[in-house]
Amino acid sequence: MRIDRVAVRAGLSAAVIVLAGCGGGGGGGGAIQSTPVPPPTAAPAPTPAPAAAPPVVFETEEYRRSVGLAASNVLPAYRAGASGAGVTVAVIDSGIAQDNPEFAGRIAAASTDLVAGRGIADEGGHGTAVSSVLLGARNGSGTHGVAYGATLLALRTDTPGTCTGAAGDCTHNDGAIARALDIAVAQNARVANLSLGGSAPTPQLRAAMQRATAAGMVLVISAGNDSNPNPDGFALVATDLAIARNQIIIAGAIDADRALAEFSNRAVSLRRHIAFGAAHRRGGRAAGPGLSEPERRPDRRAAADERRRSRRARH
Repeated sequence: MRIDRVAVRAGLSAAVIVLAGCGGGGGGGGAIQSTPVPPPTAAPAPTPAPAAAPPVVFETEEYRRSVGLAASNVLPAYRAGASGAGVTVAVIDSGIAQDNPEFAGRIAAASTDLVAGRGIADEGGHGTAVSSVLLGARNGSGTHGVAYGATLLALRTDTPGTCTGAAGDCTHNDGAIARALDIAVAQNARVANLSLGGSAPTPQLRAAMQRATAAGMVLVISAGNDSNPNPDGFALVATDLAIARNQIIIAGAIDADRALAEFSNRAVSLRRHIAFGAAHRRGGRAAGPGLSEPERRPDRRAAADERRRSRRARH
């Protein structure tokens, strides 16, 4: 029980008076001097609340230089605290420029080459370009990606020599892509980007896609840039709901007016079966995860067998 200090002092003073009255000498009954009671100590003033932090400004020059952010309507998500932090994103492509400051400290240790033990250095530049748009750092320099805080799982699948050949047209084997998807599942990647195109996936790759979506992963695949009414055969796996589970997004391209770009493949007869996203295109070239540019096919008949085994890089 809490006892008031003034009451205690008053009680002690009364005891002193009683004891003095019972004492033997002093005849004359002189006055008893009591100790004066001090005033109570004032309570300390409460500590003022810290000043509110100024709001973060997201519409910076870096933001305005970045491709597709406004078209993607990212600001509400940023203001709500979303940045991609804590999320792993797999980019299955030609590797990554490891020393690029846009990815500093955010390249997952499990990043690897699925083909030839070459490391994840990007010979063709395609994987780096896609990754920059997807998750380049928000550091006040150049541009930044949509999910600028996400972790990159770079899974290199380009066939040796195809990115540096005369055509510079990277190809990717379905077996390597399938193995990459399995690694992405094992690393708990939430999203896998496949900016690749070509014919329908092989049974091996379809099975890997099914395992990925069963794990809850979202796959983003290029629509293609041939001005066709429907996406590439590779992307049409999205129509197989047993594999896709409504978790495969086919990405086309839009122009500066936010209209579907003239070169982009459409989804005319498939709108009721697939999710068809669109990313921004600037300067005559598509830019963004899941985008593509025309595939180089000088001889369709001669290249048919090769296309069954390989994917073409898409920008």
